[in-house]
Amino acid sequence: MVTHHSLSYFNPGHRHWLIRYVDFVTGGFVFAAGFLAAYLLVQNTRSTCAEISRKSLARGLRIALVFLLANLAVEVFVGGNGKGKTFGVTQFVTNIGSILVVGRKDLAAFPILLPIAYTQFVIGLLVWVQPIKRVSWVLTVLLLGFCMVADETYNARNLAMGLVGISLGLSVSRRGSPLALGWEWLAGLAAGAVFYMVVITAWGRDNALIYAFGITCVLGAFYAWASRLKTQGPISWVVLLLGQYSLFAYLAHICLFQVLSRTRLLKPLMKTQGLAPFFIAVAFLVGLCCAVRYCRRRSSWVDSAYHFAFG
Repeated sequence: MVTHHSLSYFNPGHRHWLIRYVDFVTGGFVFAAGFLAAYLLVQNTRSTCAEISRKSLARGLRIALVFLLANLAVEVFVGGNGKGKTFGVTQFVTNIGSILVVGRKDLAAFPILLPIAYTQFVIGLLVWVQPIKRVSWVLTVLLLGFCMVADETYNARNLAMGLVGISLGLSVSRRGSPLALGWEWLAGLAAGAVFYMVVITAWGRDNALIYAFGITCVLGAFYAWASRLKTQGPISWVVLLLGQYSLFAYLAHICLFQVLSRTRLLKPLMKTQGLAPFFIAVAFLVGLCCAVRYCRRRSSWVDSAYHFAFG
């Protein structure tokens, strides 16, 4: 995520050639939101359908509310996204239907929050359906098919990634880790990730089906292999910290880049091909997440506020 936006915000005038290789993080956010929620649903034998549905729908509403409030704040205090696009409260409100349904990246900031929220809504509704796994796969195939044959929109494409995550999360075993697989499966995921990179290199682009395949293999390979590394060094600590605060970190580092892109540091940072912004963002996020974690431990009010917005 940080690498993607470092290349995007601080690249002079054109799309950096490396972005295609980290583009999986956008849909990967939604995929992970669907996969983890669905996997926990499979493991949950105590809560009723009503309780699970209420929690999922409430989580989706909170994320949608964060999207709306964050965008209104950007419209009022910033007036643009630092990449040549201008925003405004009137423009945002006038086009709110298009933003919520289609996903207009040119009219809204933090657009990935909406597909994540919609993925939570889907889970909240799916718990009432039986057989849930079969229905989930049917919806996944239909939405992927729609994205393949129609002019796919930002929200539709990324919601499809959320549905892929949900369907896979519902399909894993009820026992053990969701990726407690043999080495042959891990090698297969790694091979699939390499194949995806080769395809987007040769073709220069992808479609919804290839994108879903790539996200599944790349995230699956990273998680499955990393889970077998029994390391406790500083890098592992940083990765775990930023992972625990990933949604908050997403918003925070975008705000940081918005500020940096409006200062005299913009041109010098562009000359580093994204390296300097990356390390600045990582240091900033580690410090900020540590501060938030400290405040949450010291204040129940801060903890409740954080849990309401990002829990």
